[in-house]
Amino acid sequence: MMNMKAQSLRVLMIDDSEDDVQLTVRELRRGKYDPFYERIENADAMKKALLDKEWDIILCDYNMPNFSAVSAITLLKKEDIDIPIIIISATASEEECESACNNDPPVGKIGIQN
Repeated sequence: MMNMKAQSLRVLMIDDSEDDVQLTVRELRRGKYDPFYERIENADAMKKALLDKEWDIILCDYNMPNFSAVSAITLLKKEDIDIPIIIISATASEEECESACNNDPPVGKIGIQN
């Protein structure tokens, strides 16, 4: 059996929970990714992270005390930054996530079952 090398992935994590980020990182590693990540919780930190580093993808919690997926998507559009964003939520419905993206970019449903 061939040993496959993990694919590097630069991930901006927008989440207020370090525990949730660690769960996501674990799943990425199980999926044969080697994530380099930074966790941020608000718009100012997001702007700084987008200026300071290049990202392959953004993984964003739907709703946080000081920020939201809607705000993150709005910021990306306002700054004309083209990075894929995936909304991760244990509580938001698929319809809420689709509404947040206004179907632009296209939204898909990804689920992790326990």
